[in-house]
Amino acid sequence: MDFRIKVYFEKLSNYKNKLIQVLFFEIFYTLRFRDFYYKIHNNNLMTDALPCSYYFLYKISKFIKKKDISSIADLGSGTGRVVNFLASSTNKHSTGYEIDKELVDYSISKIKNKKAHFVQGDFNQLSLDWISSNCYIFNTPLKREQDILSFIQSISKIKKKFFLIVINIDSHLNEVTINKFFKDFILSEFIKAGKTKTLRIYENNFF
Repeated sequence: MDFRIKVYFEKLSNYKNKLIQVLFFEIFYTLRFRDFYYKIHNNNLMTDALPCSYYFLYKISKFIKKKDISSIADLGSGTGRVVNFLASSTNKHSTGYEIDKELVDYSISKIKNKKAHFVQGDFNQLSLDWISSNCYIFNTPLKREQDILSFIQSISKIKKKFFLIVINIDSHLNEVTINKFFKDFILSEFIKAGKTKTLRIYENNFF
């Protein structure tokens, strides 16, 4: 087995609470899309570009289909798996914002639906109000607690109704801190696939 594939599937063992489901979706969609690329950054500020599990993406797509969501923004889109999968599965406009040009180029090469788009740039430098979306995805690309808090404070200021989908934030923060950071949001859905492998879908309190 290719070393990169082996390492990637070894990391999936962290999803032990949902391991059978995770492996099923990962094998099925990895063979379908041939998408098991990742990138190690060795960076003190950014996490490595490990793609979101297809099991979580399947759950996210089902949620999006049930809600009045017009477009999706993936903040720190990495390998583009989230954007490309959701554009194809939901047929919603999906845009990924990623600072690494190599990852953006790879993401573009995997586009299968014309509603998938990628923008090279640091999402932390963007005005989130400027992004035309009512669903934001945050696959926790930031490592430092203060940087994560700054992002949450920034997105909390958006003056419209939106959903915030947060993936694997438990790898960086404990549950008490997470609940404190998101005290102004409503938790609509929660899946705990492993000790640090979680899917949290929040709705803001804007009326």
